[in-house]
Amino acid sequence: MESQFIEKDCRDYRCILVPEDHLNSNGWKYSIIKGLHPISNNFEEFIVAKNDSGNEEIVELYLLDKVNWKNYNIKNLQTTPDGKPYNCMFIKNGDENIDEALIIGSNNELFIMTLFSPVYLLLGYFKNQFIKSNDNDSKRLISYEDLIDSICDIESFINILVNEYNMKFNKYLKLISEMTNIDEEEYFKPSINKSIEFLCNKVDMLGDKLMNGRDIFKSLHLRIDTMYNREIPNDIKEEIWRKQAVSIMSAFVDKWYIDQISERYNFNKLDTFTKDLKLQQQAQDTFTETLEQMHENSMNEQRTKKSKVSVKGKVKASKPVVKVKSGALDMFFKKKE
Repeated sequence: MESQFIEKDCRDYRCILVPEDHLNSNGWKYSIIKGLHPISNNFEEFIVAKNDSGNEEIVELYLLDKVNWKNYNIKNLQTTPDGKPYNCMFIKNGDENIDEALIIGSNNELFIMTLFSPVYLLLGYFKNQFIKSNDNDSKRLISYEDLIDSICDIESFINILVNEYNMKFNKYLKLISEMTNIDEEEYFKPSINKSIEFLCNKVDMLGDKLMNGRDIFKSLHLRIDTMYNREIPNDIKEEIWRKQAVSIMSAFVDKWYIDQISERYNFNKLDTFTKDLKLQQQAQDTFTETLEQMHENSMNEQRTKKSKVSVKGKVKASKPVVKVKSGALDMFFKKKE
C-alpha cells in the first residue's frame, strides 16, 4: 500500500482530544476562553462545550491539560539535541473518506479535554466565607438569582460563564449548600459541612477507582509497587489509594479544604506501615553494606597473603666476591716519584 506524505509549511501543530461521547453526537460547539484557575491563580485555557440540539441546552466546562511528551517510565528516552523528547502524532479518522495523517512537528502540542466541574470555582469563592464563619451562624437563605449575581460581581470567570455562555450553577450549588424551595424558587445557604462531605465522597469514589483500576492506571500502580516492594494488606491498600485521591484533589481545591478533608480520615495505619517498612529497609541496607565491607576486607587480606608468599618465593642471586691481597695491584696504582 503506497503511503502519501503531504508536507505542510507549518511545523507546529496543536491537537485537542475531545470526550468520546461528544464524537457520537452532533451539535457540539467549542469555545476556548481564559479563566483564573482556583488553585494556581494563573489564567489557564478552558473550553466551554455547548450543545443545543436537544430539548435542553447543555453547557460543560473543560480544562485543557497539556500532554508531556517525556515518558518518565521509559529509560534512555531519545531526545533532540536541545534535550526535548521527539514527538509525533498519528491521527486516525473514523471517516473512510478522510485520509489518516502522520504528523511530525518541531513543537507538537497535544491537549486532553478534562471535565472541570464549576463546583470547584464556587468552593474557591466561598472559602473565605467558610473560614470566617460556620454552619451555625444565623445566615438567611438567598435566592439563586441574588446569590449568583453577588458571585458574578466579584468572580469575573463565573460571570463570563453565566452571562456569556448561559451556564446554570443551580446543580453545583445544591452539592455544597443547604437548599429549600419557596413558591417554586430555589434558596441556598452555602454549608461547610456539605462542602467537606461532598469532597470526601469524591475522595472515596476516586480512591476506589484508583485501587480497582490497575489496567487503567498502570504507571501509578507500578510506582506504588516499586515504592513498597512487598505484599500490602488490603486495609493498608485502601489507605494508600485514599491518600493518593486526596493528593489528586489538591489540584482542584485549596489547601484549606485539603486540611479539612484529611482530618476526616485516619492514615495512622499507613504511617506506621510506612515507618516500619523504612526501618526494615534501613536495616537491610546496613546488613548489605556490612556484608560488602566484610567481603572487601577478606579480599584485601587474601591479596596481602599472596603478596607475602610471592616475596618469600624469590631467590636473591649473590655475586662472588674475590679478595685481593695487599700489593697485588700496586703496579697499576703506584705513585710516580
